[in-house]
Amino acid sequence: MNKHFVATAATLIFLLWAPARSQMRSPKTPIFIDDPSRMAATLKSAQSQAGQPQTGTFTSIDFPGSVATEIFANNPQGQAVGIYVDTTVHGFVLSAGTFTSIDFPGASITFLMGINSEGQAVGFYATPTTPLHHPLGFVMSHGVFTTIDFPAAGTELNGINPAGEIVGIHFDSISALHGFVLSRGTFADVDFPGAVSTFASDNNPQGDIVGSYTDSSGNNHGFLLHQGSFASIDFPGAVETASGCSGVGGTSANGINSEGTIVGFYCGADDTNHGFLLSKGNFSTIDVPGALITEASDINANGEIVGSYLDASFNVHGFLLTK
Repeated sequence: MNKHFVATAATLIFLLWAPARSQMRSPKTPIFIDDPSRMAATLKSAQSQAGQPQTGTFTSIDFPGSVATEIFANNPQGQAVGIYVDTTVHGFVLSAGTFTSIDFPGASITFLMGINSEGQAVGFYATPTTPLHHPLGFVMSHGVFTTIDFPAAGTELNGINPAGEIVGIHFDSISALHGFVLSRGTFADVDFPGAVSTFASDNNPQGDIVGSYTDSSGNNHGFLLHQGSFASIDFPGAVETASGCSGVGGTSANGINSEGTIVGFYCGADDTNHGFLLSKGNFSTIDVPGALITEASDINANGEIVGSYLDASFNVHGFLLTK
């Protein structure tokens, strides 16, 4: 989820899952150039300065009758997926203004985390007999659910591109987190070099992967994996320590589109999480007006950004940001 809101009691079910993601703090633009070493240099240069706040129109999104709503991904067709909370946690799809509740059959909680241009969605679930530290991933395609479980490990599926390649995380035997990519039935680990934990959040049609990692000093950073080479992503001036922003410090890269534009969030000097956009080597901040916390989750090929925010009354909502 890479989301962590200190909100009302209604979100406590959701927050049970937050530590697994929060401890990582998570080809057409100049960032995505053919030479991986130049790519890393471009990111390093971009991180030396932050740009202006991102402008546009914010639209608040709430699943009808819910006490909390979060949006995690959107596709070029404008469909969005996320979760809502009532007495438990359910996934949902928002398409052409209509919400559809999604529950994995027999599950006690369901998270819907990613959706591609074909309408295939991924997420994870738990059953009444599933330990909270061992969720099970799933793919939903044309109304059919398929469980995906990394061998002998808890599994979360977070993103899926048009080719059906899936990214996510799995827990090892000592509950450490590792990213992975699942392509043509084969799992491959995605671990940032030297990191103590890695979280893969999203992938684009070109196969680029973004996510977050925790280094050996306990600091949290975003990352980009492009053509086999890793590069760190740190919002300029972000508080990197894990203790910042109520335990969600650092920078988290959550979403990437076909243009190579990246969104996520960072812990600011005000000890508050803010969303960000990284486009053509330039950072800009994303803050829902009046929100206490803003976290950007994904961006589609049209430049539409989705995410979640905490309002002044400590209620959690999804949002859509359009130009």
